[in-house]
Amino acid sequence: MYRPESSIIDNSKLKLFEELDKILREQSSLDVACAYFNIAGFQLIKDALAGTEKFRLLMGKTPAIDEKKPDIFQPEEFYKENLRKDLEKEIFERDKKEAVVSLIELLKNDAWEVRLFNKGFLHGKAYIFDKLVIVGSSNFTYAGFTSNTELNAVLDEAYARYIREEWFEKMWNESRDFKEELIKILDESKFGTKEYPPFYIFIKSLYELQKKDILFEHETPSILPPSEVDLANFQDDAVKRIYSRLKAYNGVLIADSVGLGKTWIAKKVIEDFGFYRRRRFVVVCPASVDETLWRPELKSIGLSENIIHQEELGREDFNFDDLERKLNFKLTDISLIVVDESHNFRNPFSNRYENLFTFIEKAGEKQKPKVLFLTATPMNNTHWDLYFQLMLIAQNNRRIFLKEGIFNIEDRFKKADKGDISQLADILQIISIRRTRQYIKNNYPDAKYKDEKGKWIDIKFPERKLTEIYYSLDETYQGLYYQIAEKIEKELNLAYYRLEEYRITGKRDEMELGRMKALGGILQTLLLKRLESSVEAFRKSIQTQIDFLSHFKDVFKKGMVLRRKFYNKYITYLEEEFQEPDSIIEELKKNLK
Repeated sequence: MYRPESSIIDNSKLKLFEELDKILREQSSLDVACAYFNIAGFQLIKDALAGTEKFRLLMGKTPAIDEKKPDIFQPEEFYKENLRKDLEKEIFERDKKEAVVSLIELLKNDAWEVRLFNKGFLHGKAYIFDKLVIVGSSNFTYAGFTSNTELNAVLDEAYARYIREEWFEKMWNESRDFKEELIKILDESKFGTKEYPPFYIFIKSLYELQKKDILFEHETPSILPPSEVDLANFQDDAVKRIYSRLKAYNGVLIADSVGLGKTWIAKKVIEDFGFYRRRRFVVVCPASVDETLWRPELKSIGLSENIIHQEELGREDFNFDDLERKLNFKLTDISLIVVDESHNFRNPFSNRYENLFTFIEKAGEKQKPKVLFLTATPMNNTHWDLYFQLMLIAQNNRRIFLKEGIFNIEDRFKKADKGDISQLADILQIISIRRTRQYIKNNYPDAKYKDEKGKWIDIKFPERKLTEIYYSLDETYQGLYYQIAEKIEKELNLAYYRLEEYRITGKRDEMELGRMKALGGILQTLLLKRLESSVEAFRKSIQTQIDFLSHFKDVFKKGMVLRRKFYNKYITYLEEEFQEPDSIIEELKKNLK
């Protein structure tokens, strides 16, 4: 008869599952008492167990809950719930599914019995054979059989008989049958054989997709303090989703449609960080919404106006030491950064992008700050606008969504380049909150907001009555549009973008010439876009060109040209017209060589 070489099995030299497997090859009867059981433990010895003529499993529960209130413990509910959770956590693999199906079939055998001790806690663990018994600390689990440091004693036949007759049989008789319920739990799991209707599968898929938000919503009421910021129900739901994303990724893109209260949603988060948690925060916004929006809103909740203008970040000489003096606290103290109109940071070649990236980086030298981006238009020109905003949040970590199975988000955007925009759906679902007015109308029909008098009013979105107006730019401008467009395309030389073409001495750099021509082509396209936009937009762009050329000519006469890097920034300016004309000229003067 096989007997372990040591009288102690602690999963170091001898693994319990290996010893059980060897004993079961010779002995056909096994009684098990344990606090807990899982399928991974069964999987280790399933082949040997399949050969048993009699198998009894008695389960209890380790006293891990509040022992001062044992009456609140319900073993049946505990096992049903925890067995289900354990099965859900398991990775779906062929071997695991085969193990569950095998266990179900074995349990249908009359020789296999399962009972649940429901009269308090059953903490004892014993593996009782006819010829020996193993008594100790190991549960019928993968960890108990392999990795936990356990203490199990191997005792002879006399002890086996005594423990079975005097202890196990007593516990067994005081327990209730649990076999059919265990079979039901196993069969209803993802490893079981039960088939579900399509609707159930859809609901389960929807739950898994939204699980983080749903689970977090149950935690939120005890986390969030009372608020002076009264929000509509759909805005409160957004706040809950924000916290789940901040917890997972340190950042979130709030991209609700215009008029749905992105500012107020962010205001509630700012209140939590700035007022209740007493953490440092900063709002980055265009200067145009400082005095009219952000400053009064921050004052209304008793907070300092820690505001940085996006135009400030656009300066090439932006100084972070000066910023600390302005804010009157260290950047590393910042816990929350809110960026309004974040689509203005979609171009990685611009000063403001580089400075915001550095700002977030410096703030995170000790601990990463949480970052909120607010924009109704995350994608203005291409989907890469979204990508570069995400890179600010992720600080260029392209594997930020690795746990979600997205190994490199840049690869997803490259695939989108080829027309497969669906590649971006998962990314948007993970990191953004994006609802339209129609979505709110459909899903929050009873939404209300609080007016200035403190009265809750039903939210009513105005019905849009669209009228189509057909127009022709060429007719409107009496042929002038066509003439201007033709001159831009055929007569605009853009010689300052083709300096290499006018080289007198030395060999011409064809690659550099090609790059310059490409920049010229971009400028032509931008001017055409400005013309189509409006006469005033076109006039401003032309005036900027005139000012630029005037200064370019002056410095060129002195034997100086612009640094290459500045051309990229100049094109960025022309495309977005974010800075003032004087600002781009001042930057031009600093980029001479």
